[in-house]
Amino acid sequence: MRLLAEQRGARLCVAGDLNTTVGFDGHYGTKRGRALLNEALEAAALVCVTRDANRPRERVAHPFIDHVCVSRELAGASTVVDAWEGRADGVKLSDHSGVVVEVP
Repeated sequence: MRLLAEQRGARLCVAGDLNTTVGFDGHYGTKRGRALLNEALEAAALVCVTRDANRPRERVAHPFIDHVCVSRELAGASTVVDAWEGRADGVKLSDHSGVVVEVP
């Protein structure tokens, strides 16, 4: 919040391992943790563009726990353009899926 106050008008992109699903109950994280995350995103005027509704189900079986969140004014034009499971040639490389988001 301090960053938003100091940099009035700045657009933000926050990306990382938030260790919980967004927009999907019950897969990963606690109900309380998901609620607190959503409250914090709302307070910071951020929108999670990797929420479950935006997951390309044909590419990734489970909801993301790594996320990209952007300022509200960027959210409508930000798009998940690619995603993949944490596997290559049948070998598990990570318990995280990869995701690429295009942000204008």
